[in-house]
Amino acid sequence: MAPTVSIILPTYNAADYLGATIRSALDQTFTDFELLVLDNASTDDTPLLMAKFTDPRIQYRRNATNLGMAGNVELGRSLAKARYVVVFNADDIWAPTYLAKALALLQSDTRLAFVHTKIMLMDEHGQCYGDAVTGWRQLTSGHEAFLDCFLAGFSSPTVLIRNDILRTVPPLPTSEPWGMVPDSWMFLQLCLRGDVGFVAEPLMRYRVHSSSMMSESYANGSFFRRRMATVRDAFTWPEVREWASPQDRRRVLYYVARQATTILPVIRGAHSRGSFVRAFAEIVREVPAAAMHPEPWARLAYGLLPRHVISALRAKKRKSWAARHAEPLAP
Repeated sequence: MAPTVSIILPTYNAADYLGATIRSALDQTFTDFELLVLDNASTDDTPLLMAKFTDPRIQYRRNATNLGMAGNVELGRSLAKARYVVVFNADDIWAPTYLAKALALLQSDTRLAFVHTKIMLMDEHGQCYGDAVTGWRQLTSGHEAFLDCFLAGFSSPTVLIRNDILRTVPPLPTSEPWGMVPDSWMFLQLCLRGDVGFVAEPLMRYRVHSSSMMSESYANGSFFRRRMATVRDAFTWPEVREWASPQDRRRVLYYVARQATTILPVIRGAHSRGSFVRAFAEIVREVPAAAMHPEPWARLAYGLLPRHVISALRAKKRKSWAARHAEPLAP
């Protein structure tokens, strides 16, 4: 018999974190699932790591060549046999009750195409320092969720989807502007196919790498440009043009710009002051309305501080947050 949930776990050279990720899946209180570990021709110790796992729910498949992230996820979609599907990241960690709580909400309302959850942010060493994906209601209409995606954000490894709906979504794009953010494309496509549920509990730890490609793309402005391009492209989709207004599009572009001014200071410690200022100036040029509030200018001032001061302030803030959250991940 097919399991209830298919967990698609694409991985590439993530052996340092993959073991903890797999264990968090195997430790779920809901146990009726298959775990499809899809190794995208890793050159690290991933095969040796996987040889240590003997749980029969795990299916380990090593690709002969690297299919790319989108290609590897598509492989997982073709293999998933269950009624519900989630695409997990190779370096994140689920709370033990993630599947149980997400599945309970998804099964409670047939209008829901998928469910996602609040998350905790953690650093390379597994230390939690903040939360994210907040502000969602328990039930949001698909069209509202399409717009809210750009304001409140989401974390794709918490997105549990009805497989019959997922099968109606076209293959993930590999070209720009979606090639680097295929998860955003899929989230928006799913919003057009049903309503969205949200569990307002931190049911996953999302690992943030300060030296990652994403961090670099924020610093040089390429992520912001790509994000703006994805908005413009999404609002040309025929099914979106049927209901979205020009005001909706302007509002979403504004959301993206404001979000970018929030993220830039976070990565300032790993990048130069000059790259930070240039990226900030590009945002303001593109969406002047984003600078019509004091908050972005306060963040600019913060980003202009010396790196050692930023590091000290960040460490103090994270220590304070940790002290207030003795149990950072929901049980």
